[in-house]
Amino acid sequence: MKKLVPYLIGLTYALLLPYSAAAQGGETPRGSVRGTVRDAATQEPVPFAQVIVEGSAIGTLSDSAGVYRIERVPAGYRSLKAASVGYREVITPAFLVTVAQESVVDIELEMEAEQSDEVTVRGRTRRHTENQPIGNRSLSLQEIEKSPGGTRDISKVLQNLPGVAATPIQRNDLIVRGGGPNENKFYLDRIEIPIINHFTTQGATGGNASIVNSDFLSAARLYTSTFPVGRSSGLSSVLDLKMREGNPDRLRARATVGASDLALTIDSPVGEKGNIIASVRQSYLQVLFALLKLPFLPTYNDAQVKYSHHFDSRNHLYIIGLGSWDRNRLNTGMKNLPPDRQQILEYLPENDQWSYVLGAVYTRYTANGSLNLIASTNHLNNSLQKWENNDHALPKTIDYRSNEDEIKLRAEYDAELGRGFSLSAGGGVQRAAYDNHTYRLLSFGGEAVPDRYTTDISLVRYAAFASVDKALTADRVHINFGVRLDGNSYSSAQANPLQQFSPRLGVTYRPGARWTLSASVGRYYQEPSYTSLGYRNEAGELVNRSRLRYIRSDQATVGVAFEPTRRSRLSVEGFYKGYDRYPISLIDSTAIGSKGSDVFPVGAEPVASNGIARAYGFEVEYTNDDLWGFLVRAAYTYYHSDYRGWEAGTPAPRGGWVPSTWDYRHLVLLVVMRSLPRGWDIGVRWRYAGGGPYTPYDVDLSSSIASWDATHQPVLDYSLVNSERLPAFHQLDLRVDKTWYFRRWTLGLYLDIQNLYNYKAYGQPDLMPARDATGAYIEDPARPGHYQMVTYPNEVGGTIIPTFGIIVGI
Repeated sequence: MKKLVPYLIGLTYALLLPYSAAAQGGETPRGSVRGTVRDAATQEPVPFAQVIVEGSAIGTLSDSAGVYRIERVPAGYRSLKAASVGYREVITPAFLVTVAQESVVDIELEMEAEQSDEVTVRGRTRRHTENQPIGNRSLSLQEIEKSPGGTRDISKVLQNLPGVAATPIQRNDLIVRGGGPNENKFYLDRIEIPIINHFTTQGATGGNASIVNSDFLSAARLYTSTFPVGRSSGLSSVLDLKMREGNPDRLRARATVGASDLALTIDSPVGEKGNIIASVRQSYLQVLFALLKLPFLPTYNDAQVKYSHHFDSRNHLYIIGLGSWDRNRLNTGMKNLPPDRQQILEYLPENDQWSYVLGAVYTRYTANGSLNLIASTNHLNNSLQKWENNDHALPKTIDYRSNEDEIKLRAEYDAELGRGFSLSAGGGVQRAAYDNHTYRLLSFGGEAVPDRYTTDISLVRYAAFASVDKALTADRVHINFGVRLDGNSYSSAQANPLQQFSPRLGVTYRPGARWTLSASVGRYYQEPSYTSLGYRNEAGELVNRSRLRYIRSDQATVGVAFEPTRRSRLSVEGFYKGYDRYPISLIDSTAIGSKGSDVFPVGAEPVASNGIARAYGFEVEYTNDDLWGFLVRAAYTYYHSDYRGWEAGTPAPRGGWVPSTWDYRHLVLLVVMRSLPRGWDIGVRWRYAGGGPYTPYDVDLSSSIASWDATHQPVLDYSLVNSERLPAFHQLDLRVDKTWYFRRWTLGLYLDIQNLYNYKAYGQPDLMPARDATGAYIEDPARPGHYQMVTYPNEVGGTIIPTFGIIVGI
């Protein structure tokens, strides 16, 4: 494999360079950009605004109707800078300019809060918003599309941000500032997306590949503090994704052969006032895995659509849909497998999962703001099944079937009140239903114990929220204060919204044009997962109902940022998150948030809101969109993430602090990307994560014949929970792109190589029974009723992964 990498790179260059010169004739390909400049609050056109291609002298003025058009814009990813008297200067998110199609970029300008000769407030880049502290960051379209190792998967590209952990296991668990993967919320054009990944871990949100097609995205912003009050709070992050609209001029199409799937995206005008963009994707992972002789064969499919209709300049409706269908089957036809792969066949269940989200947003612009009415529904169906010896004619050892269903209504009103005040307020109501049929065999004390129950619950949620932002002293100080109230009908302990009163305060201060100081405090609440809310014992009792509360987290941040140039930024931010009422397992006294990488749903067990946890640390980040032509992002994060366990039957937490599963301590990131002449792009990404903690196995209980034959998995020794650590992980990724901009179509090729220097990453060593020459388990003659146990190295990363992709646009 090491010899293959330079061969692939050399072959790619040799094939593409001659065609590049022939296709483009040495002249920089150029396209055009048009759009409308509007007032962000009223949507009224802004006449005679200056619009310039960032980093160039190419530009124009909008006309009396706010319309502008710029010709001969160099092809590739570009940004626009817009300014007008009385408005803040703005730099748009990056967009793609091609020869074959005119780009449409509408620009919104915000009014200056105050005018003063004392301080010049420079145009803000897309990495920061005025009324939020430092703890929110965005990704440009170029980073989403071309990030090395990201494979155009937004969940993976998020690992380019500070505080977001990268692990050697190829999963999309979002670990932010030491919080678990169940502490994140996702929004797509104001609509909540509970399921963002294929093969999601129910109750935790992790998975293997993003459901969201990056062809749709125009921007992505991750909030890690001072969460917007209109978004139901995640305790670690809120991801806000923005989709572009369909092309208003003519039918366009884009076909992609990616790292693991085939995709087709079309966008088109619909009548005079509407447009649509839609896509379908089909994975071919099952083919790749079969060729690699892996013991499981996953297949995923998804579809996505957005329809937009502009009734007039003040009334806008869009409808979105997002659906997925995933299937995982075991590759039982393989023979003479190594022991680790044979064990996977013996314990891994087959999985079917499908989900969808349908939503609509109606926006009415008023004289000083906008009213947004949001309605959506979403559903998740998840099933896991396992048969003895993988023989469908034998009894099942796992039979899990579950549904989650939600209907949501929300109203939001945003307004500029004058004198530097702005308001955001609203409320919402949801109807939710959850059902579950579970049968599985568990190991207790070395014996196999059946876990069998059927449940269904329904509840109503309700929320109200408001926030006020005030600009002071010539726009140098911004104060944002917000409150949110949440409640539901699950139990009396969760019904009173005053018990979930969530205030938050953020302050930013700019002592000069280059410096920003920020601080925030807040109290946030998150409802426990359905898997915990709906758990019943064999008597049919909701045993967690009286024990569960909303999880509470008190958080504080403080930071400083320095901008040496308009397009560069150096920031430092410290954070503290204190948790209480955290769900703790009454079986193993482990925090539910420390689970989330297993195939079985997280939280489906007896739990109690008795846990105490904390995460604290600091982040340092440097970003530069144009460092001698390079896009650079460098970050270092240091943090602790730990919790105090709970001894069942006692009134106090047990002992001292225990590291959580996500306590990686050190995170280092370096991303460097460069657009080159003739349509070439190149980028590298290097990541480092400290070794994560793990719980050693109980060899004696694991070797029990009754226990092993029931579960085919070792038993963890929770008396030593997270007492061991894995080696650190690091990886270098490389990506090379070549794009041809023809008059009527565009062709792009890319080579993405993950783990370029073939670093070997190891997980917790595998523990399993020894086997004889026939593959049968060997019993321990010295211990009747037990197997002889052996350990094997568990290599979870260490393969060079080259990916060749093709993108065709017309």
